[in-house]
Amino acid sequence: MSVFQHRNPPTLSAPAQPAAANCRTTLHGRTWLLGLAIGLLAQGAAAQRFGDWQVDRNRELVVAVTQNSSDSVLGYACNRSNNQCLFFFMPDRLKCNEGGRYALLINGGRESSSRATTCKRLDWQDGQQFANVLDSSDALRNQLVNADGSTLGIARGTGADGFSVSKFSMRGFREAFDKVNRYRDRDDRDSRGPLRDYNTDQSRGGADIQLFEHGDFQGRRLDGRTDISNMQDVQFNDVVSSIVVLRGRWQLCTDAYFAGRCSVYGPGRYASVGPDNDLYSSFRRVN
Repeated sequence: MSVFQHRNPPTLSAPAQPAAANCRTTLHGRTWLLGLAIGLLAQGAAAQRFGDWQVDRNRELVVAVTQNSSDSVLGYACNRSNNQCLFFFMPDRLKCNEGGRYALLINGGRESSSRATTCKRLDWQDGQQFANVLDSSDALRNQLVNADGSTLGIARGTGADGFSVSKFSMRGFREAFDKVNRYRDRDDRDSRGPLRDYNTDQSRGGADIQLFEHGDFQGRRLDGRTDISNMQDVQFNDVVSSIVVLRGRWQLCTDAYFAGRCSVYGPGRYASVGPDNDLYSSFRRVN
């Protein structure tokens, strides 16, 4: 379930101008990307859980997000068509001036840093919400990745020398962050439907191996009984998270043409592929 599912989907405030013109002027801007991110989460898309983080995606966007007990939100969103990414912080009920620049003090990952943000206003049917948008710099990414498994604190000034602090669990962030980047780099935006029986000859007994997009045998499934040297050809590259082997022994490799790091799976059910999650690019039957 999306962390935003309890809210009505937002619409971004925009200058008074024709809708088509506004779409052109904001298509590649941060406001447009943030709007897609919040809209996707509001729809309750097919989310995957990684500790206290979840990853949602559609054809255009992939988002990692967490929400604390105060309903404040921290997220990372990437536009899959142009690889533009941003971090966003939505402190519950803490307003800011739209377009204003604010400094955040971020404490976590064995360091503290000050980050400049831009305030974006979102209009919900049940009220307004404000998001602080941060550039996805290498330094910020490294700080958040290094905070994986710990608690991240974000402080923002409230005026008159006051400040508000939000704390977020970073348990699972590294895995969620890596998942977003793998989805962002994968060109499968036109192939989100189910994949079944791609190379299965039902008259000869059906699949010998089943590959699943998510752990615990969830998501799209690829059924196979012959070798696939490049899984990009079947829109299943770098997505395998769990496996069922019905017959035989199968070698799965992290690179195309059976190269890279390879592992052999015998008959059985593998709810997770461990460190090779979302890395397999080819598979074949072995003796």
